[in-house]
Amino acid sequence: METVQKQKKQMLYLPLIVLMFTQIGTSGDNAVLSVATNALISALHASMNDIQLANMVYSLCAGAFMVAGGMLGIIIGWKKNFRIGVILAIIGEVMLAISTNVVMFTWGGRLLVGLGASFMIPSVLGLIPGIYSGKERVFAFGAIGAATGIAAAAGPIVAGFLLDAFGFRIAFGAL
Repeated sequence: METVQKQKKQMLYLPLIVLMFTQIGTSGDNAVLSVATNALISALHASMNDIQLANMVYSLCAGAFMVAGGMLGIIIGWKKNFRIGVILAIIGEVMLAISTNVVMFTWGGRLLVGLGASFMIPSVLGLIPGIYSGKERVFAFGAIGAATGIAAAAGPIVAGFLLDAFGFRIAFGAL
């Protein structure tokens, strides 16, 4: 009986790890853009204003549609909502990685990643109460908060390493 409880407890960590990586990815996206500014200006023949707009598009899109993403999660379910967000974010990150100009980068990639984030972030917060209860729920919310801190602290460092070693396309592709 004790072995079954240990296995059940271990299985609860897998969804939490996925949710933490989601939080790191959505929080770290702007860090990659900030560190990649010079590379983007060179590769995409962009101006600083173009890069600032790309930075704003993600944040404004994610913020503007966050309530709608949360309401949709309540209607269709958090898992389905999460999957939609992941698909949008993956398509957006691929567009960012293959962008040949700043218009595709901003209005294709950044817009889709922002929309994906507007689905994923409420889903992360909606899935936790459905999966965890009691002390496990408290731990899970703490882990999501820690993931945000990790993204803020380590995001620029990891992004800088990826940019120096592989270029901005791999850095965005890794997200």
